[in-house]
Amino acid sequence: MFQNTMRAFLGRAGIAMAAVALVGGAVAVADVNPQSVVFSIEAESDLGSGSLLVYGYEMTRSTDFPDAWVWSMDVAQDIVTRDGTVVATIGSGNLFIREDPQITMGFSVQAGGAATTFTINSALVPVNPNITNGTAFASAALTLTDTLGNGASLSGLHGGNAYRADYNGFVGTGSQFASLVGTFGAAPLQTANASGSLGPVNLAPTVSDMSSGLRFQLSSRDLASGTTDYVLTPEPSALVLAAFGALMLRRR
Repeated sequence: MFQNTMRAFLGRAGIAMAAVALVGGAVAVADVNPQSVVFSIEAESDLGSGSLLVYGYEMTRSTDFPDAWVWSMDVAQDIVTRDGTVVATIGSGNLFIREDPQITMGFSVQAGGAATTFTINSALVPVNPNITNGTAFASAALTLTDTLGNGASLSGLHGGNAYRADYNGFVGTGSQFASLVGTFGAAPLQTANASGSLGPVNLAPTVSDMSSGLRFQLSSRDLASGTTDYVLTPEPSALVLAAFGALMLRRR
């Protein structure tokens, strides 16, 4: 079932992100095709803007979880303008999508020579089968480091917070489940941490898809990194019925 879900996901994700891009909520996808964007990091400042886009074909099946797909990068990559000006540097990134369903993201970035706005999004992930009266949990943990000796700041841009998890719509335009980690700072040449979580709590509506993302402004030349997690779980009775159905199928 998950393989079919992933096929649908990889075919729909780019369409969802492109549609939201038209209203300014996501990294634009120039040509919508089956090689869809599943993860994006956009950097924008007075120096310019640019993006790192990750496509579905770049994900691989997890060796630890047969129902999961993963992507990661460990080699730093600069986001540069056409004239070669460095807007920002992406130190690392990772994405984990599991049938649970679950979206886990990780990142490390550095602002360029001006305060930089970062937008980091997963694609819109289908929940198949839909979950009704299930529970949801979300968490985010961020680290901020000053490099210039003048202090560092990370300002959340999702209504004052840096992280947002949505259901039934792309992050920023769907129904908000969680908004976590407010603006915080680090002392000169120091590192500071901030985190938040919500749940598990009941989600009464039927959930058909989910997405999560971060949006924040980072002070010039400073470093930020973090991990986020967003998990939906069917109600216990649904789990029992699913297990019973699987048992009956095996007996046949």
